[in-house]
Amino acid sequence: MRLSSSSSGVNCSHLEKFSQCLLDIGDGNLDLPHDGVAKIEIPSELLVNDYEDLISAIVSSTYSNLIENIDSSSYFNDRVILAPIIDVVNQVNEYMCSLLPGELVDYFRYDSICKSLWDDDGIDDLYTTEFLNTFNSSGLPSHKLTLKVGSLIMLLRNINQAYGLCSGTRLRVTHLGKFVIEAITLSRSHSNQKVVIHCTDMDPSNSWLSFMM
Repeated sequence: MRLSSSSSGVNCSHLEKFSQCLLDIGDGNLDLPHDGVAKIEIPSELLVNDYEDLISAIVSSTYSNLIENIDSSSYFNDRVILAPIIDVVNQVNEYMCSLLPGELVDYFRYDSICKSLWDDDGIDDLYTTEFLNTFNSSGLPSHKLTLKVGSLIMLLRNINQAYGLCSGTRLRVTHLGKFVIEAITLSRSHSNQKVVIHCTDMDPSNSWLSFMM
């Protein structure tokens, strides 16, 4: 359904072929017959074969002419890089930030133990802030978030669904303040909407919460 709603000028037959390939993978119809384990050959036109630096090659292939299209919402709506692990996400984000003009701005997470859960006065000595800052998990944002004006960000928490600010919403940063981030939405249903994202208290014990990164 998402491929069918693509606004880019992709060849229809190529799009149909790719869509069918995804359906066949999901339904287990490739490399038949098999016992639940199959070998899938990725089409050569989907591979990046000629590269010296892998991250650079993937970014160049996906976001060609990045600086020239930095203000185009449609340009970013038709492009995305997915990664299986957070370490690769950080590498891609760091490289893409290096391509953008302007100064880097660092935002740091403040970590503390909820003292209402503990009776021991020495809990701060046991779980120091430095120790808590080393944790990176799906329930917490990274300790340091480095951005530039023009960076792409994604909300991983529902903020205001009526205005389209929900988990998965992509935005482009337009201003970096000390306690707020100003950005423009890229989603097609609420495109080019200016919003302000502020500091938020987060409790990892609430499993329904997700966060921006």
